[in-house]
Amino acid sequence: MTVDYRFDLVDYLDERFAHYPEVENRKIFGHPGYSLQGRVFVFAYDDGLCMKLPRDLYEKTLTRDDTKAFMPGNDTRPMGTWVVISRPDAQEYDADWELIETAMAYVMTAQGAPPKRKKK
Repeated sequence: MTVDYRFDLVDYLDERFAHYPEVENRKIFGHPGYSLQGRVFVFAYDDGLCMKLPRDLYEKTLTRDDTKAFMPGNDTRPMGTWVVISRPDAQEYDADWELIETAMAYVMTAQGAPPKRKKK
């Protein structure tokens, strides 16, 4: 399996999150991701950044030309409210930094938390 992502986006996020000691690096689907308390909120994916947003903001963001719903692998249905934003230059994501911070806050809410796994 080939894992595709842009190294310039990882460098960009590493630099930006250097000022957030609570943010941890973590792999998600084999891609470099960033999490709070084990909850991933953004990761480098394919040619862009994938982030988890609240439903209303997710739907609004999908109206942009540079976004698409996240559908990992061969899935044909979107995975939750994860959106991929693709910009040609890493520094252009400065314009999306508010969305990234929203994703960071959202995963810490009950609505944005990953589903609890059932105990066996």
